Amino acid sequence: MDSADQYGSRFIQQKLETATTEEKNMVYQEIMPHALALMTDVFGNYVVQKVIINLFLFYFMNLV
Repeated sequence: MDSADQYGSRFIQQKLETATTEEKNMVYQEIMPHALALMTDVFGNYVVQKVIINLFLFYFMNLV
């Protein structure tokens, strides 16, 4: 799993910054089945955090 190694984690985090809504949803769908394992991984936890923050901001901005 790419998000569980240092370079894969950084790559995914950087790509989430400029990803379209569709791309963010794709990442979410791929990560969620592995979220528990990623949350306890030294590098994967950053990806999970980034996904959660991006989803929160997206939904918050659409409510305003």
